Amino acid sequence: MDLAQWRTQFIAGIQAVKQDLAPDVPSQQPRFAVYRNNYQQALLNVLAATYPCCNKVVGETCFSFIGRRYIANYPPISANLNQYGAAFDRVMAELTAEQEAFAALPYLEELARLEWYVYQSYYAGEACSQDWQILPQLTQKEQHQIRLVVAADVYLMQSRYPIQRIWQRHQQSGVDSTAIIDDEVSYPLVIYRVNGNIIVKQIDMATWQLLHLAQRQSLLGDICAQHSIASQITAAIENGWIVGIESSGGCDV
Repeated sequence: MDLAQWRTQFIAGIQAVKQDLAPDVPSQQPRFAVYRNNYQQALLNVLAATYPCCNKVVGETCFSFIGRRYIANYPPISANLNQYGAAFDRVMAELTAEQEAFAALPYLEELARLEWYVYQSYYAGEACSQDWQILPQLTQKEQHQIRLVVAADVYLMQSRYPIQRIWQRHQQSGVDSTAIIDDEVSYPLVIYRVNGNIIVKQIDMATWQLLHLAQRQSLLGDICAQHSIASQITAAIENGWIVGIESSGGCDV
């Protein structure tokens, strides 16, 4: 066995949940078990830091079980662990569908997705606001050919449950997950950063649709054809969700 093969099997042995998945690695040796345990504990710590609210809702023991399941199915593909955990909501969805014990927590999938967006928003790059005085100087045809630029820290989601309440309670004193299931309505949410603090805010559907279309790089003319958005654009600019405009060619106007 050459060095490259040994290295591959060594890594496979560390990542393997079952020790016999790395047959040519001395997986039974206590020293190797230390590598495996340290590896898994490091990833569990990353998941717990990224999903603190989910951790409190299900409890540390249960979260550790879920985390190990996630690690087994989604090993890191990058040395940058800041991006690890993106598919955690999928595991939550599987558990709520498979395990009767999670039947009372149907919102776990969406809560996990919210926490991932919170995490991504916190580490997103800073946005540079544009001088909006140029907009009135454009002809109507030119205005229809521009795109609205959404700040990098802005994330959108719609939830079937008022998960922002659980998240906000967690920020204050802890998690109280009782009475979480309301009427079956949609909760349009925007996640964004202000002075280093993350805000999760429920907004009206018209504003949510505007930001959603802007993130999809729809032309302003196409957006206006579908919605009356004058007041929504003003609010989005004032809140720092929309930070500029660019031509359809991708250049700042």
